[in-house]
Amino acid sequence: MSKDQMQNEMKYQLSKELLTKMLFRNLITEEEYYRIDCFNLQTFQPTEVKLYEKNSRCVTEKQVSFA
Repeated sequence: MSKDQMQNEMKYQLSKELLTKMLFRNLITEEEYYRIDCFNLQTFQPTEVKLYEKNSRCVTEKQVSFA
């Protein structure tokens, strides 16, 4: 893992921790939590992004189908 990848991973984890605290203090709604988390996944692109996407409610362009 490169230095940049490690920094992105740390930034994402910190943002997730802050979001969780904000949610539990009722500063943001659950919907806002998931929207911001998805944005952070796209922004920081942590190494294990696939794993994080499975555990979030993010909908990527690849997952959207217009049948």
